[in-house]
Amino acid sequence: MSARSLVSRLIPPLAGHSHKGQQGRVGVVGGSFEYTGAPYYAGISSLKTGADLCHLFCVEEAAVPIKSYSPELIVHPLLRSDAALARCEESQRSEILAEAVERIAQVLPRLDSLVIGPGLGRDASVQEIARKVIAKAREANLPLVLDGDALYLVSVDPDTVKGYRNAILTPNAVLTGAIGTFAAWTKNADLGDFDGNPLLLAAYGGSLVTRASSSLAFDEHQRSMTAPDVLHSVGKGFIKAFPNSSM
Repeated sequence: MSARSLVSRLIPPLAGHSHKGQQGRVGVVGGSFEYTGAPYYAGISSLKTGADLCHLFCVEEAAVPIKSYSPELIVHPLLRSDAALARCEESQRSEILAEAVERIAQVLPRLDSLVIGPGLGRDASVQEIARKVIAKAREANLPLVLDGDALYLVSVDPDTVKGYRNAILTPNAVLTGAIGTFAAWTKNADLGDFDGNPLLLAAYGGSLVTRASSSLAFDEHQRSMTAPDVLHSVGKGFIKAFPNSSM
């Protein structure tokens, strides 16, 4: 069986009896004062690839812009930045960071995959929360997709993901969202006698959809192509990559 055929087995059928969330629930941890676009692109591309729900965790300053980009994203302003904690004593800061991690951890059982890094930034407090959330996700054996400044986090502390086979590292926000959806689909997929890592198939599937979508967008817009053009092409790109996926 070809790799593309195996990836096709990850894709859940479009069934009229499905309930909200059964097609995949993706979480995104990212979004800072400077960067609100990347987490939006990751979240919305996960939905356009086929996930039903996307929970997005960001700093308070990024919440309103991201909410205004799309009402389809469930936005949780739970990350805490150094600026927000500037007047706190160290003991109080530790308590606030621990509370942020715990509140995010409470949502993890409701997710099928977790994307960390789009627009995350290198703020020390945010990076600390992200590192601890990764640890919580590992405890739950949740598929992880790391992007952007989560890759910086891993470069500083490789033990964050060392030995964890349920993680993908990739530097692209739209691709990250697409892979996040395919990673979510690995949870309930019937892969027959395939004994490899299902996340390899998820990475390949997300890459195929992103490449097809980007190609269609470039054919139409050429040099004026921007990220929203790729997003608008995801539906047709998915069908181009997987022609039988609507069955």
